[in-house]
Amino acid sequence: MAVGAPTTVADAGADATSATTVSFTPTANILLVAFCVARGGSAVIPSISDSQGGTWEPIGTGIDQGFVTARLFARQIGASPSAMTVTVSSTGATQTGVMIQGLSGAGNSFTNFQSVSSLGTSRSVTIAPASTGSMVLGFQVINSGSAQPAPTGLTETRDTTIATNVRCQLAYDDYLTAPTSITWTSNNADAIAFALEVKEPAASSTGSVTKVWTGGAWKTCVVKVYIGGTWVTKTLKSRKGGVWY
Repeated sequence: MAVGAPTTVADAGADATSATTVSFTPTANILLVAFCVARGGSAVIPSISDSQGGTWEPIGTGIDQGFVTARLFARQIGASPSAMTVTVSSTGATQTGVMIQGLSGAGNSFTNFQSVSSLGTSRSVTIAPASTGSMVLGFQVINSGSAQPAPTGLTETRDTTIATNVRCQLAYDDYLTAPTSITWTSNNADAIAFALEVKEPAASSTGSVTKVWTGGAWKTCVVKVYIGGTWVTKTLKSRKGGVWY
């Protein structure tokens, strides 16, 4: 099943060193991606926590660009979600904010990720072509400013001032038409942008196995068949002497 289009789960922004969302209950088995931002000459790269004490995986090391700083985090939600709040914090910040998106059918591999920052009106990244079933996400935060155009090839989902003088934009496209070269434009200000491929989950290690000769070695592979839009584990059989084993 392909990764679903991102949906807004929760936002928060404040003229303070931290901001906390209202309580929300995420959808079961969803991936949460949090775009955490902060503003201020002394603001440090933001951190994230939630009321459940959940584990948020950082995507990249974060960027500090003059008067704005940002970082992405992700958390997988299980089959029985419960209500939670999320807090973003940045020591020294004058404003902080977080925008959380949810994606169904998503795995936890974030290797196709690029970031860029600049003081100016344009910034670009190049990512690898997206894998089948993936979704490509784009993020931009600007030190103040009005609404900005989405990168060519991506569909804008959010463009808002999350806190005073902190403008955020979210955009996406699926693997069929997602560009590899992504360019954001803005007013002439400090800005940070991220591009991320969210992939389908890796194949399960359960089920029948066989070995395939590849790369000069025999490698164990799980046997699955694609039926009705999903991968189904099937028993492997071999025919020998007119008999199936």
